[in-house]
Amino acid sequence: MRRSKKKIDTTDESYRSGYSTTTKALLEHKVFNCPCDKIFINGLGELNLERFIKFRSSTPISFPRGYSSANSYRFGMFNTDIMVYQNLRGYQIQINPSEFRSFEIMNLTLKALLRSNFDNALISKMHLFVDVRRSLEDVYNSITVSLKRKTMKYTPAKQKRTKSGRPEEISFTMGFGSEKTDCLKIYNSHTKHGLPKPSTRIERQYSKARFCPVTKLADFQKLLDVDPFKNVNLFSILDTSVLSGVDLLRFRLMQCMRKSIGLHETFARLRADDPKHFNRNFRKIVSLLTKVKINLKLSYRNKMAGFLKRRMSEDEIITLKEIGGIYE
Repeated sequence: MRRSKKKIDTTDESYRSGYSTTTKALLEHKVFNCPCDKIFINGLGELNLERFIKFRSSTPISFPRGYSSANSYRFGMFNTDIMVYQNLRGYQIQINPSEFRSFEIMNLTLKALLRSNFDNALISKMHLFVDVRRSLEDVYNSITVSLKRKTMKYTPAKQKRTKSGRPEEISFTMGFGSEKTDCLKIYNSHTKHGLPKPSTRIERQYSKARFCPVTKLADFQKLLDVDPFKNVNLFSILDTSVLSGVDLLRFRLMQCMRKSIGLHETFARLRADDPKHFNRNFRKIVSLLTKVKINLKLSYRNKMAGFLKRRMSEDEIITLKEIGGIYE
């Protein structure tokens, strides 16, 4: 009798379809430890890197504007890279929190690196994300962002292709205020991060300190209560057999438009063409849209909670003692 593989649910609700132990190990790889895949930390002064030099990586690094190879390093620790850039005025540290196994390791490492600068360091860039088990095309056709028109201008989705030009590697951004300061980036996390297919990452990118939900390292744990996807909704269209006549024609128009410009921009343009009668004309069609059973907030919160409560291993404690992260 052939045995069926035991299926195991992950802690991410959007991935609650079950996988084998091997696939679960992949899902729990370093990119899944925390729903935050980039943080830039800036400050004034010079950092003492004496205890970190032994962890210096030989892998080349690129330099942000204003920094050079002098006093700039890539350190390989805890299966992650820590980039430190310095100039005559100050420093910038670039880390990927999702590559650290737990918040405790990341926090103590940064305290050892920054020392007296820890309380004054400023987070200037942050990317928070969730992964959903839907194709990129499906997400493009069903995602909307609800914002108050009077408070913020919304920028429609802009598609970008990689050099290969393959459709599965297309990504698109949806700006809240400006694509360079605060936006959603949606891309195929199957091709980029090796997740099971289909997988799409919805990532909120805060590229200026004033937009970041927290700006101090000491406040990192407050990200547990942040909802980066508060205004983001995913929809599915149910039975359309109830439509007939002009309603069916309007539905087909909407379907044609959303495959070209996405659902959000479709409704925005249709509403702009006839703002006075849009709600009346498209009432039956809008009633067919139903939010999918993917709770982005809960998926993000569950992953962040696991990252914050996970304890350190013995090997990690030993390494932290070497760099002065844990004092005897």
